[in-house]
Amino acid sequence: MKTRRFILLSLVLPGIAYAGQVGGAPKVTIEGRMDTTWGLRHQNAPYDRMYSFTPGYTISPDLRDHAIVNDTKIDIKVNSPEDCEIAYGGLIRLNADTSTATSGEDSIADKTMFFVQSNRFGRIEGGNYPGAGAMFEMDISTYAKAGYGVEGFWLKWMNDVALVVLPGPTPVLLSGLSGFRYLASPNLPSNYSGLFYSDAPKLTYYTKPLDDLTIGVSYIPDLDSTGTVVGIAPLTGGPVDSQRFALGYRPTYRNIISGGAQYKKKLADWVFTMNVAGEIGSAKKYRNTDYIRDLRAYEVGGIVSYKTYSAGATYGNWGKTGTYRAQFPGTKQGASYWTLTASQQMEKLGYSLTYIHSRRAGGLEGVGSQLTNNSAPFFTPLQLPEFSDTSDNRMKALSFGAQYLVAPGLLPYTEVTGFRFSSAAETPSNHGYVWLTGIRMNF
Repeated sequence: MKTRRFILLSLVLPGIAYAGQVGGAPKVTIEGRMDTTWGLRHQNAPYDRMYSFTPGYTISPDLRDHAIVNDTKIDIKVNSPEDCEIAYGGLIRLNADTSTATSGEDSIADKTMFFVQSNRFGRIEGGNYPGAGAMFEMDISTYAKAGYGVEGFWLKWMNDVALVVLPGPTPVLLSGLSGFRYLASPNLPSNYSGLFYSDAPKLTYYTKPLDDLTIGVSYIPDLDSTGTVVGIAPLTGGPVDSQRFALGYRPTYRNIISGGAQYKKKLADWVFTMNVAGEIGSAKKYRNTDYIRDLRAYEVGGIVSYKTYSAGATYGNWGKTGTYRAQFPGTKQGASYWTLTASQQMEKLGYSLTYIHSRRAGGLEGVGSQLTNNSAPFFTPLQLPEFSDTSDNRMKALSFGAQYLVAPGLLPYTEVTGFRFSSAAETPSNHGYVWLTGIRMNF
């Protein structure tokens, strides 16, 4: 399959580029990014080993503490001829590595989107692409250098196991679920990193900029859906996409309204940017049972730039999104995060310092109910207190990165990130550092 994928790309992409040169036709351009990175990771025992998704702490050999990896994306961009009264176009972002993508996706395309835009009515977007709420988040990776700071590559180097002690002779280590126990990245739920949620099909409208103000709103029918008609999730079930089933097999949310606004003002050498974003949605039932709370989340942020310097901060709050409606006595629910960023980008040298502090309680409740498959429609979901928390699970990370433009599009970089996860349910919790050194080619 992978061989056929690259044969197809090698045949199709040159033809696409040539077609874009034909007079009167939409203009097609091909861009992309390729990273080759050497990474060194150090994490606390027993997180330096992989564990199976079965009872009994089934353990594999130790993880490698260093490796060389690639991360490659290809963007096919389509834009209407310049003399069109209504602008239109689209983006197809392809995963172009020889393995599963860094995000965990195995599909050919990472993002697909079309747009129609006019100076009179604004811009309409549709497809598998971040919505207005995500676009109006204060994306600190935009200002972070090297490996994109605390919202970047480093988190993918960590063991994502989550420990849950169930009744019985052995506990269960749940692979791939640390992103539920902790709030691992500063995003709204519909754009939460690593869980493919931004791939849910949506329709988005942005106003034209009015006195430095832009407003946008998205409608997302089902956060568990992705891609084509084959990936439509059921009304009362989770994802049908096999890539997402392992991580998010419980149902999440439907009928989501996600939106926000940005105010950006330039005064001489100063640029002031303020963002606000939020979203609401209904929790999906499972077997006609309302067992998790509805989606309610927001984020506010701002950044100030002066010549080559930038500094900013964000605060986000998920409330009790995704936790048990019937809360167990003595347990805690809720999630929030805040971030800080400072950077400088000179002609060739750039560097940044980013920080995140998040807390989350009850995050595993949305995936921790004792549920059966569709062969037992009479079964009622059973809440288990072992998936609840009596205190916050906290994550802190501090990242410094630097990069240098040695030639147009050629960017060596280095980044060091220190992190600490803290949870009463995990003894010991994970902590350590990730050091990434690589070279990026933008084309």
